[in-house]
Amino acid sequence: WFEPERVRRGTPLQTEHPEWLLENGEDKGNLLFDLGNDEARRYLTGFISGMIEEVGIDIYRQDFNFEPLTYWKRADEPDRVGMHEIRHIEGLYAFWDELRARHPNLLIDNCSSGGRRIDLETTSRSFPLWRSDYTDLPAKNEGMKLQIGAQAQTAGLSRWVPLHSASVWTFEPYDMRSSFSTGVSLYTDILADDYPIDLVKHAVAEVKRLRPYLLGDFYPLVLLTVEEHDWCAYQFDRPDLGTGCAIFLRRHESPYPSVVAGLRNIDTDARYEISLSRVYEHGSFHQIGAWDLKRLTVSIPTAPGSLLLEYRKRDG
Repeated sequence: WFEPERVRRGTPLQTEHPEWLLENGEDKGNLLFDLGNDEARRYLTGFISGMIEEVGIDIYRQDFNFEPLTYWKRADEPDRVGMHEIRHIEGLYAFWDELRARHPNLLIDNCSSGGRRIDLETTSRSFPLWRSDYTDLPAKNEGMKLQIGAQAQTAGLSRWVPLHSASVWTFEPYDMRSSFSTGVSLYTDILADDYPIDLVKHAVAEVKRLRPYLLGDFYPLVLLTVEEHDWCAYQFDRPDLGTGCAIFLRRHESPYPSVVAGLRNIDTDARYEISLSRVYEHGSFHQIGAWDLKRLTVSIPTAPGSLLLEYRKRDG
């Protein structure tokens, strides 16, 4: 877990190479390592690469926990506004490219105070194992808004980013499914005497079972909002396998007990088998026609509540 762009005053790097660092004139503790400086970037690449080699690091996590904009602005010439930011970001991509060239099996975890550096270029080089600080410690005071925020993150990010991970504080199906993604951080004390180990085992088993679906196509099934009275629903479809799943989430203030599923990419000439699971116990599969599946009405009698729908195309 590294944060190479933040340099503290009084450290050897600051005293030996002040020309590699930017300051904003206000922060008395932090300096910004200038990745737009080729000499500085080459030094950092060699230093981090050496640690990866020496320690045997498989996943390199890069964090970035302070605001760089004032540093870049202060360093810009009046007629070259924005250039330090541009060169810095280009340097970041070059830095990661060189690390991956030297260590072909290296995985990069892109953490920047939780998801502040998710763009097309970083996504092609890394994945965010901690997609947002919204679910960090202050989230405990958010009540049911925490689950709504997690739902919005999954529904929003999954349009563009295939791999990302969320965190959860509680483990009932509605809570876990609200944070559904390719990974999950169990953000509580697993050594506590009252830790719900059996419930967590069932929750993690469901995440692992569903995870392959997230490598397929993503479809939002209802308009995404953050309103407490709405539903959230989305589908992950694997056309290569003829399978998929959809998650339906009735929020805590929703007066609506049902919604039409409206599943996408259903082969209307085929027949399907589906299972419906309100709890972690996997529901049994039963046959259904394609048109009935597309028009299926999903009911959740309690709010908040969730329903997991899994489907697979029948052979023949």
